[in-house]
Amino acid sequence: MTEHAKFTFTVKEHSSGTWWIAAEQLSGEMANINGLIGFDLAPGTTLDQAKEIAKYLRQHIRGLSSRTDLAFQSNEQEDWESAPAEPISAMHGATMTVQCLVCTGAAGDLTPKNFDGYVIGCPSCGNYEIAGSAWDRFRNASQQARAAALGKAASLKGVARWPTIKSVCF
Repeated sequence: MTEHAKFTFTVKEHSSGTWWIAAEQLSGEMANINGLIGFDLAPGTTLDQAKEIAKYLRQHIRGLSSRTDLAFQSNEQEDWESAPAEPISAMHGATMTVQCLVCTGAAGDLTPKNFDGYVIGCPSCGNYEIAGSAWDRFRNASQQARAAALGKAASLKGVARWPTIKSVCF
C-alpha cells in the first residue's frame, strides 16, 4: 500500500551547533514512519545555506510517499505473485534486499535515484531493469510471463549493461 503525506522542511540546530533539515508532516498519515525524518547537512554548512536548502525543498518537493507492500525480504510468508502497483521511487538509490520480481529469490534493489522503473540484481536471473513504462504490464503478468519477458529483454539487450524489460517484451 502506498501512503502519501505533505511535508514541510525546516532548519534545526543540533546540540553540537551543526544545522540539519527536519521534514515535518503537514497532512496525510504515514503509519510506517514513526518519529522524525531529518537530513544531516555537510559539515561547514552555514545557517543561510541551510535555509536556502530548506526553501528549495519546500518549493520542489510536493510530498513524500512510502510503500509497505514491496517484496522486501522478511520472516513472514507473503504472496510474492503480486508486485507493487508502482515503482517505489522514494526508495531508489538505497541498496536493499528484496525478492526478485521474476524468480522470487533473494535479490538486491539496485535502482538509482530518479530512475523511472526498477533495477534488480538477482543471483539467479542476473541484473535486469524494468522500465517504468512497462511496470503496469509487468506487475499484472504471471511469474511465467515475467520470466519470458526477461528472456526476450535479454535477447534484445545488444550492448547494454543488462536486459531492460519494456512493453515490447510482452
